[in-house]
Amino acid sequence: MSVLEQIMGIREASCRWGLPPEDIRRLCREGRLQAILLDGEDGPWVLLKDQPNPVTGEPTPRQQQRTNADKASYMSTKLLDALYE
Repeated sequence: MSVLEQIMGIREASCRWGLPPEDIRRLCREGRLQAILLDGEDGPWVLLKDQPNPVTGEPTPRQQQRTNADKASYMSTKLLDALYE
C-alpha cells in the first residue's frame, strides 16, 4: 500500500466520520487525531486513515479486519516502543 493510500485530508475525514470540517481541524490542533500540519499555520492537515472515529471511538473498516495476530503484533510493537522510550 502506498503512502498516499494511508492518508487523507480534512474533507475526506469529515465525510468518513460525519463531522464538520471545523471540528476535524480543531481535533487536529488539539492533538486528538494522528495528523500533521503541512506548510506552517496556513497549510493543509494530513491525517492517517487508519484511526478510529474521534467522537465515537468506532474503528475504521480496515481496523475491524485486523486479525488477532495483527493485533498482537501491533500491541507488542507499541509495548516495546513504550519500554524503550
